[in-house]
Amino acid sequence: MRGGKSFLLACVIAVLHTVAAHGERVYIAPILSVDAGEERYEIDERYQDDIYQSLEEQKGALEMMVVKTPAQIKTVRSSYDALKVCKEEKIEYLLYGWVKKSEHTYEGELRIFDGEGRKNIYTVYEKDGAAEYEAFIRNISGKVVEKLRELFYLPAEEEGETHSKINVQAEIGYWTFMNKDWLKYLTGTISVGGGLEVIPKDVVFSWKKINMYFSIGFAADYRLAVSGKEAIKSYLHTVDIAGYTNVYVNFHNEHTIYGKTGVFYDFDILSYSDKYADGKVSHSGAVGMVFGLGYKYGINEKVRLLFENDFECIFYKKVMGKYKGTFGVEVEVFKKEYKGR
Repeated sequence: MRGGKSFLLACVIAVLHTVAAHGERVYIAPILSVDAGEERYEIDERYQDDIYQSLEEQKGALEMMVVKTPAQIKTVRSSYDALKVCKEEKIEYLLYGWVKKSEHTYEGELRIFDGEGRKNIYTVYEKDGAAEYEAFIRNISGKVVEKLRELFYLPAEEEGETHSKINVQAEIGYWTFMNKDWLKYLTGTISVGGGLEVIPKDVVFSWKKINMYFSIGFAADYRLAVSGKEAIKSYLHTVDIAGYTNVYVNFHNEHTIYGKTGVFYDFDILSYSDKYADGKVSHSGAVGMVFGLGYKYGINEKVRLLFENDFECIFYKKVMGKYKGTFGVEVEVFKKEYKGR
């Protein structure tokens, strides 16, 4: 009985440590213990040192930390008690539970109470033979850690899965020059394009509720510019071919933001004419760099809407600047799963 109670407390300690290391805080109410056939629950911490030592052996690189509820809180047996404690002490998550020892078994239950949601969100239960106390501690501790990792979106140390993906994109947008000299003569209009993106691994770094990863991609687009009111009649046709890298931040849901950097080749064809001369065509090209920020919204697992703002520098004799804003659709065409991270 006492060993079980202490174990639960220690188990919670290990859990706490894991959560605390990632900036989350979980409070532990006094763990109750009871003998089989008895109705009276007691608080007994005499086995705490032994259990703590056992968790130390399991914790790996994590630091162990326990946040106890204030001394005046003695018994938390129900969700009503847990809610009261959370409201009075302004606690977001509270762990409470019990351990029962009989002649033949150790049995324990630990609940995770959400103070904001006003309900129990996870229950961990374990039962082992009386001669298997160490296994009992190890098993229930693992279950608690697993649930808290799930709650806080923390990656398991050895488990989990990642994916390689290939996406295709189609987009439409508006673009304009950023140089005043060019704006006197030409005004950007529509752009249309598409591309292909490869994500080697969709979880490179994970922290709290955030996944970070990167991609490489290739894209091409066509753009049209027309002459301004005071300029001679002209049209600028531009084809851009780009290679880029995106760095993504995903919030474990349909929302993803990203930063973009890349290089491209800009090929321009300018046609112009006035009423005193025949039409002429000239062409030019140059290498440039692109920097962008974007947002993707997942409609479902395979289809996402994307919104992107690109800022380009093109290295002619005089550097040319362009801005492009786009709206597009991205479709996943390939996905491969890998076990472990």
